[in-house]
Amino acid sequence: MHTVDRLSSGKKKVKQKRGRPRKMKLDLVLESAMQAYWHGDPKQISVNMICKTAGISKPSLYREFKNEDSLMCAALERYIAQIIPEIFQILTQKISLSEIIQQLIDYICDEPKFEKGCLFQKLYYGQNDLGPLTLARVRKIRLNAIESYETCLRAHLGQDTCSHQLNIKYKALYLFEQVLWAVNLRSLGMSNHQVKQLLTLALSSFLPSHIRE
Repeated sequence: MHTVDRLSSGKKKVKQKRGRPRKMKLDLVLESAMQAYWHGDPKQISVNMICKTAGISKPSLYREFKNEDSLMCAALERYIAQIIPEIFQILTQKISLSEIIQQLIDYICDEPKFEKGCLFQKLYYGQNDLGPLTLARVRKIRLNAIESYETCLRAHLGQDTCSHQLNIKYKALYLFEQVLWAVNLRSLGMSNHQVKQLLTLALSSFLPSHIRE
């Protein structure tokens, strides 16, 4: 938007509003919020802290986001956009199921970004403290993740009977929960090697016997 001053000569002088472009400010706020919630305790992170980190005022933040719930939900979306493609790439490879599971274990246990845990995992484990928007998004992400695991398992294990299909659904749920458990162990300071040993044991039914032992 512009304000216009008329000069005595009759010409128009165009004067732009001061401040950073809106998109740049929005990206900065979202990145600041995502990092704060991810690397700290989400329920201990205040809007004031995020504003201070992003270098903006509270009114500016609330012009972009209706409330803290809206901000947290948007920060979660930003985080998921970075994480989901990497996991999806592992699950959709044209290799054996045991190789996929091994790559998933390696990714969860060795990826540096999980040293402070996972933002989704923190919000999933703290659902009682979430606003309605973030809570709904967390539950939707959970369903989508389990469906992705289920699709991967069905492609490798088949679906001959109804009972087998139900078994695959529970295996997918089990995979989902074990992955979050392993990420949580990393956030608590357990070494990558120890977490990998535990996750390998937890997922041993998906792996060849020589790897399990």
